[in-house]
Amino acid sequence: MQAAVITQYGGNEFLELRQLPDPQIKSGQLLVRIHAASVNPIDWKVGQGYFRLIPGQKMPCILGSDFSGVVEAVGAGVKGLLVGDEVMGLAAGGVGHTFAERIAVAAKFVVKKPANLSHQEAASLPLVGATALAALRNKVKSGDKVLIVGGSGGVGSFAIQYAKSLGAEVVATCSLRNHEMVTELGADQVIDYQNSDPATQVTDASLIFDTIGDLDPDKYWGCVKRGGAIGSTGTGPRDMHALVEKYGNRFWLMFGAVDALKQKIRGKRGHGVGYNMIFAMPSQSGLAEIARVAEAGTVKPVIEQVFPLSEISQAFELSQAGRVRGKLVIDIAGNA
Repeated sequence: MQAAVITQYGGNEFLELRQLPDPQIKSGQLLVRIHAASVNPIDWKVGQGYFRLIPGQKMPCILGSDFSGVVEAVGAGVKGLLVGDEVMGLAAGGVGHTFAERIAVAAKFVVKKPANLSHQEAASLPLVGATALAALRNKVKSGDKVLIVGGSGGVGSFAIQYAKSLGAEVVATCSLRNHEMVTELGADQVIDYQNSDPATQVTDASLIFDTIGDLDPDKYWGCVKRGGAIGSTGTGPRDMHALVEKYGNRFWLMFGAVDALKQKIRGKRGHGVGYNMIFAMPSQSGLAEIARVAEAGTVKPVIEQVFPLSEISQAFELSQAGRVRGKLVIDIAGNA
């Protein structure tokens, strides 16, 4: 099979296409012919060495997180899925081996693809959906005010729609060029972060969801009412990044966890506000919820551009620029 692999940690120059043997399934697994996979920041961050503690990174390593495709073989003990079923799944964050023509994946991380979605649309949802669910599911109720930082990105575009489905009042930040798109997704108020300070425009929020990962909570404690919370997909204050520059990116995840603990203590003691680092994990219940809201049309995929597998480096470069509207998708079936 054809696959995109990294040969060592570093930049996109270490990302290349190779012919590899088809994976062999074990008990409880499926062999899926992948039609499409999506690009997530964690994919290229794994390639750059930021998540070396995550297992499964033997070189050459196939990157990728989520996918959509067709079941080609079913392992022993698997129930509810058959050969020929169209499915979508979330294999793992960054090291799910989805940038390849086939994948051997645990059946518990796979659900049937919503019939109203194409493979490209379905592939765009699992990781961003799981991240949004980790921040919002069972934490937001009707009438709550939610601030979503980075409303035009992959996680943000899903989060706006999902928060609205829960009955929340949604405030979102984005650049001026994305204002109309974010409004159409359902945001009640949109703040142009490039020309104003969102921290001065929001009060009494029940939850702030930082989808970018660099929000400084010290600026935002006063935006959240007591008993509320801030959730971030990243590492918070910029001073943490100075540690990475000094000691290397292999310790990025550890520094982030330590910083999140510091912010949790600071927020609770000083402001009565919780703080959580949002790190999505694959689960069948989460995937089932993502499929449900997608099939109902409650959450619609937002895709900026589709690339063939041969142009995955260009897709990574665009993602690294940090200005993507929604998701970037890799069309793998076209490279068969």
